Amino acid sequence: MKLATLIWKNAERVGAIAEGHIYDLAGCLKASGKGDPAMAASVAAFLAAGPIALDRAAEAVVWVQAHGVEREAHPLDQVKLLAPIPRLENCCVWRQLRRSHPGGRWNVRRQGEDDPRFFIKPHTVVVGPGDPIRIPPSAAWADWELELAVVIGKAGRDIAADRAAEHIAGYTIFNDISARELTFRQALPLSPETTF
Repeated sequence: MKLATLIWKNAERVGAIAEGHIYDLAGCLKASGKGDPAMAASVAAFLAAGPIALDRAAEAVVWVQAHGVEREAHPLDQVKLLAPIPRLENCCVWRQLRRSHPGGRWNVRRQGEDDPRFFIKPHTVVVGPGDPIRIPPSAAWADWELELAVVIGKAGRDIAADRAAEHIAGYTIFNDISARELTFRQALPLSPETTF
């Protein structure tokens, strides 16, 4: 099931995309009686409800399609899509790619450069399709990278590699914009006044 967050009648809703339409999941669940509409209050709440939420939502959408409940289906071009999960709890990236952008050149890496690199992106920088990207004037080199986002739906710790898929709720793509001069700098300068 393809999930999305949309604005419909000035309200943020969780939708399922099918056949060129987006279905209001809370409305479908209510109309069909297939599940509690509260589990579709947000994508985060929907994912927290676990696999049963997907099953109930799929049944509800099929019911709405079969019964012609048109108020719950909206043409995709008539809604405003937001980021799939507009307010992420955490967003971090592990970079371990050999071929680099731009130009597809091969990187020559020094010892230690294959180590995972994590960084945090706050939820305030996440925008939806077609929204403007605000680049601060201090960014000398704003660069883009098309990324695969793995959405974690189930918390865990010290997870074995063969069990990792159990924690993945889904995938999406995103355009990562970075200030490259900060990415490639080995260390940020600290002033004498800096304290921790």
